[in-house]
Amino acid sequence: MARQPLNITPPNTVSRTVLYDADGSVILQIGYDDFMIRNARNELEVHKISSYIRLVDGTQWSPMQMLAKPPVYVGVCAQCRRPPFIGLGRERPSHGIVALNRAKPCVSCGILCCPRHVSKCGDGQFRCKPCSKKHRLKAILYSLFFTYDEG
Repeated sequence: MARQPLNITPPNTVSRTVLYDADGSVILQIGYDDFMIRNARNELEVHKISSYIRLVDGTQWSPMQMLAKPPVYVGVCAQCRRPPFIGLGRERPSHGIVALNRAKPCVSCGILCCPRHVSKCGDGQFRCKPCSKKHRLKAILYSLFFTYDEG
């Protein structure tokens, strides 16, 4: 009796990464698919599909980059998710996902900010835009009412 070929395809791999914001809302579901298909000529075809997203700092990111050397971790900019009012309106909210090597935490309130929503103040510390305005106003008021004695 002749041996018949097995029509079993190898198992498929599906990996999904889900990113949540501070409120627990889903921001993004992104993933990686690896599967094999047997075509009409009885040959195996290997398909690998990886999704990338453009972060708010301009870089491209995939969940597979968290396994790289060095890994690329991401965070969420709170100012991008819920932009503050500027004048009569506000800018449109975005997903706010930023690479952690490009993001800075605010020293006053502690939120993570992307390069667009962070400012370096006169004391050399990084602050979010609202805290930066408060710090600048505080510095102006201190300079009006107090002087430094060098003696």
